Amino acid sequence: MKHAIRVQRIVIRAAKPRWSYLPTSGEGAARRGGRFNPIGEPALYSSLSHESAAREVRFSLNQEPYTFYFLAVDCHHIVDLTSRDTRLALGITWEDIANDNWESEMHKGLIPSTHDVAESLKGEGYAGVLVNSFASGATPDDINLVLWDWDAVDHLPSSRPNVVMVLHRDDLPNSDVSWQ
Repeated sequence: MKHAIRVQRIVIRAAKPRWSYLPTSGEGAARRGGRFNPIGEPALYSSLSHESAAREVRFSLNQEPYTFYFLAVDCHHIVDLTSRDTRLALGITWEDIANDNWESEMHKGLIPSTHDVAESLKGEGYAGVLVNSFASGATPDDINLVLWDWDAVDHLPSSRPNVVMVLHRDDLPNSDVSWQ
């Protein structure tokens, strides 16, 4: 993994309140599929800033409320797709990741270029990507972190290479009973 970088920082995650009791599960993405994961495969989507996370939520055209929370991330096997040089070295084009039709292609049973990119990178051992946001109104500063391989932990540091810890976990619900 010549192009692997370590991402060690706080990120923002947005979840529908009903699912905020599972803040690191990735199951929501598995149910619906995402830009970088097909239906059935979990992924943990987050943003490097609150503004980016808010743009992503608005981009989904969902009228439901969202819960925003913070995750401490320490991941060693990330590829930075915001870097043109890294993309070129890996043979990934901007068009491969900026595919506006990924969702319709996925629902038609086709394999979107974004899923091809993710599968290739996962096959090389990468745990996730830093990638520009493609939400409406996004700027080059709007960056997301998408993880395919992570462990949820109760405290940092950990000897494991790809860990995610929920900050202020006690502020989130422990079950979905209030939504039933």
